[in-house]
Amino acid sequence: MVSMVVAARALAVGRAFVELADEAITYGKLPQGMASGIAKEASETAASLRTALAHANPRLSPSARRLMEGCLVDLDALTQLAELIVKKGITPSNAAHYAPSVRYTAGVVIAAALALESALGESE
Repeated sequence: MVSMVVAARALAVGRAFVELADEAITYGKLPQGMASGIAKEASETAASLRTALAHANPRLSPSARRLMEGCLVDLDALTQLAELIVKKGITPSNAAHYAPSVRYTAGVVIAAALALESALGESE
């Protein structure tokens, strides 16, 4: 059950990062305040995912475990990307180049979270 909650949180974080990237594409800048809040949530979700993996049910399928691990790696990457926005700031000219990377990685998190929700739903 905990894993389902973590998967839902990962999905929400991924969607928030898509919004962040869309802001950059639309307005030519990455909002630092938004990035800061999302970075915190991504970091907390990654920590919850680590805990869920450490205490995972032994009956958890290998594919669900791989999805959780992949989602964790991508959440860590998104956290670092958001922290870069907050700490260094991104110039408007760089925002257009940076946003697609954020959007792509967020899409990977969303796909993994949806697949994880499906895999966990089938195992219950």
